[in-house]
Amino acid sequence: MLLHHHHHHLSTNPMTSLKPEERGLHLIQLLLAGAAHVSSGNLSRADSCLHLISTMSSPSGDSMQRLSSILASSLATRLLRRRLPGLLSAVLPPRKPLKPLTFARTLPYIPFTHTATSRALLRAIAHERNVHVVDLSAAVHSLDLWAPFLHTISRLPHGPPHLKLTCVSGDHHVLESLGTALVKEADSLDVPFRFHAVHSVLSELDLDTLHVHAGEALFVVSLFKLHELLAGEVERMNGLLLNLQGMGPSVVVLAEQEAEHNSERVAERFVEGLHHYSALFDSVEAVAAMGTMGEEERREVEDMVGREIENVVACEGVERVERHEKTVKWIVRMERAGFRQGRFWGDAVEEGRRVVESWAGGGGFAVVVECGCLMICWHDKPLYSISAWHCL
Repeated sequence: MLLHHHHHHLSTNPMTSLKPEERGLHLIQLLLAGAAHVSSGNLSRADSCLHLISTMSSPSGDSMQRLSSILASSLATRLLRRRLPGLLSAVLPPRKPLKPLTFARTLPYIPFTHTATSRALLRAIAHERNVHVVDLSAAVHSLDLWAPFLHTISRLPHGPPHLKLTCVSGDHHVLESLGTALVKEADSLDVPFRFHAVHSVLSELDLDTLHVHAGEALFVVSLFKLHELLAGEVERMNGLLLNLQGMGPSVVVLAEQEAEHNSERVAERFVEGLHHYSALFDSVEAVAAMGTMGEEERREVEDMVGREIENVVACEGVERVERHEKTVKWIVRMERAGFRQGRFWGDAVEEGRRVVESWAGGGGFAVVVECGCLMICWHDKPLYSISAWHCL
């Protein structure tokens, strides 16, 4: 009935005559219907929905049209992966390399996370002389966190502590360039510094390779990474958290997407994803409209987010690594492993707000404290959260 109604409506109301809000509502209805048909395996109805969506969406339209294009493509990919994988691999264009730095530097989400992370660490290391920070989530934008951090500790009243930074990444080039840049930075600032690279994906990490020693004040940072472990056996996540807790870190900083994308049912993930990513795309649109993000940069940001969406919607099993869960679930998981939640003090909240408000289009961004976490929102929709944890 829904599809019949839409065919009729579109024949009398071509896409060009629809107002953006009206078109957006049509797209949402079609996307939800399409997801239900894909989920139940009804190929012909899913195909009809996807065809209609393609007439109303566009990779170069407004934010809802662009998101619809990505969501429809992800549904189609899911169908083909399961039914006709050979056909899919034959028609898929080669993967373009992603540009995560663009996302990190054109939107306030990563800078906000870096600011809150620094604040949480600095408050705890103020009186330590021998500090070991383990970054489980080293990435191309990690330099934007650790270079300013070196500057800040170089100005501590009692002088900088001796800092060992252990970075974990499956990307050898990330580790090499990060290490080179940070050693150079620390030298120029006279900060006693040692960089320790651990070339490993998180799911295969051997904690002995972190070289944690007695006499060090230990700090652990994981930014938008830990959810990947949910793709494996549940014991792997629990084991890592229990073993980390056994090392006695002073603070663990955990940032995650504030979304529920780990349901076994693809239709549920799709509905959640529609809410989460439409808010994210609206924020991209607002920043682009302010002129601080060019057309090429917007495309790079949306390509990166699009790859994430495709993983949420089209993949299953160990291939589905974007298993985002909301803070309430992380609180239960962390407490079970023997951590207690710390608090973010006023200076962290204020500085986080300053970073966000200084952004072009900052009017739509907000920082809230919820469940003891800092969350960055687009209007009233929390998109990313950051929490601090101590050992019991």
